[in-house]
Amino acid sequence: MTTQDEHPAAHRLATDGADRQEWPDAEALERDRRTEERTRPVTAELVRNRGTRETVVWLLDDSGTLCATAHVIRLDIRHDVRQDDAEAAASRALVKAGFRPVLGWTWTEVGAEASRRRWRIAIEPTADYLSYVERRSGPRPGIPAIDGATVTARTQRGWWDVTTSDGERYALTWEPLVGGDRWTVWGGENFTRLVRSTTDQAKALFVLRHPSHARV
Repeated sequence: MTTQDEHPAAHRLATDGADRQEWPDAEALERDRRTEERTRPVTAELVRNRGTRETVVWLLDDSGTLCATAHVIRLDIRHDVRQDDAEAAASRALVKAGFRPVLGWTWTEVGAEASRRRWRIAIEPTADYLSYVERRSGPRPGIPAIDGATVTARTQRGWWDVTTSDGERYALTWEPLVGGDRWTVWGGENFTRLVRSTTDQAKALFVLRHPSHARV
């Protein structure tokens, strides 16, 4: 996933092991959906590294492989925090990422090495995650009419070209995320200037309805 201040041209989404920038048709979307289901994380591994003093969570698919979407969650905790506190922090981070420990399962140690120790737990997707998958693989969001402006969808999914009432050109991009989507307005030459980044579509459209705000 892109960060909120990353240029939209850098956006990529892994599909069947290959990075693509465009989503040309429903068949490609369905292919992506099947790939997500096949590689969806089913296990979380809590790794406490003595050497780096980092604590991370790996998300593993059904084969025990780190997911192609590369879910490595770094926990912002002290390296010497108690194990039960580390497990609680890991569980909270999982929910934020769209997963939760399966009811009745607990963190179980699976490996102890000189440099690190590892614990695992079975996980399942949350409703937020399943909703995200539906939005990512479903039809593109609708864009309400903007008085005096023209809005044209590109073939690249999640990108609209906008010419506002005063003749200025902008790019509006959409990125589905767990728990809420990212709407971004880009301006300037080659749409490299970040104008507005928000989880609220209405706030993104506001600067396009009132383009003087886009130049502040």
